[in-house]
Amino acid sequence: MLLTRYRQHIPLVTCGAQCHNASKINACQPSVHPHWSIILTLYGIKNCDTVRKARKWIENHQLPVHFHDFRDDGLRQEDLEFWCKASGWETVFNKRSTSFRALSDANKTDIDQAKAIQLMLAQPTLIKRPVLVVGEHVLIGFDEAGYKRVFSL
Repeated sequence: MLLTRYRQHIPLVTCGAQCHNASKINACQPSVHPHWSIILTLYGIKNCDTVRKARKWIENHQLPVHFHDFRDDGLRQEDLEFWCKASGWETVFNKRSTSFRALSDANKTDIDQAKAIQLMLAQPTLIKRPVLVVGEHVLIGFDEAGYKRVFSL
């Protein structure tokens, strides 16, 4: 997992108290924790095992989050550009995926950020999952220890 700070902003701070009013995963609208002024959005594919682990971890810690499924909800180029700028396109673009192995040799060579973004827009399964956006932080992949650090748990 990689945590990147894209632009300066107020650091993520929790209220210090157990918040039992936080709603569970909300798949309808971006969520703001009642004691944080930060929107949490988890991007991925609902049938991906790693995304399931991340969603379960988030639900177990009662963190309100908007889940955005690439297949059901689509994907915006602006989001991919933000993630690539924050984390580097090499981190976001999953060369170990089955989708990458299925690409033609022409698509596998001479990949730069622009080409990677176009490929990910065409085939969202090329994105390393999940992508958690916490304010202006971008976390690529799921790592329980990393999530604990980010949320001060």
